[in-house]
Amino acid sequence: AMLGSLDVQERMGGAAGNFSFAITNEPLPRAPDEVSFAGGEIVGIFILGTYFVIGMGFIPSLIAYHVGKEKEIKAKQQLSIAGMQPLAYYVASFIVDFGAFFAFFAGTLILLAAFGVSPLLGAADIGGIILTFLAFGFAVPPLGYAVSLPFAKADKASGALSVVLMMLG
Repeated sequence: AMLGSLDVQERMGGAAGNFSFAITNEPLPRAPDEVSFAGGEIVGIFILGTYFVIGMGFIPSLIAYHVGKEKEIKAKQQLSIAGMQPLAYYVASFIVDFGAFFAFFAGTLILLAAFGVSPLLGAADIGGIILTFLAFGFAVPPLGYAVSLPFAKADKASGALSVVLMMLG
């Protein structure tokens, strides 16, 4: 027993009492993908996914509601009678609609950073994420405008687009 004790002391590099043992109850260490889905992180991933689906489903429908409501109250016609040029009206509407999307975009980046989704925020990937969201942001207002055309009521256009986009995910 004494010889075994001296052998352990020599291998650990010191006298008795200057070394420690680590005991694990798993045969192998956990893989990175097992660690990322353990415990509370699955809740964070679910919340983040829900945020994406709700945000991307409601932003176009809010734009469709806004355009439909303008059509109901004939706001464009009133502004046209007052002397506003059609190009100025459509450019201003697009800027306002893109601004509404930009709030969602900024909130998404904040949530990605808050939940520590580092694969999407790395230096190599952030450019692709920004480009994807900007492309979505430029595509959303025309989608809202196009969907609102066949509907007479704003709430019906908004509801139909929300249901379709939420089902598509």
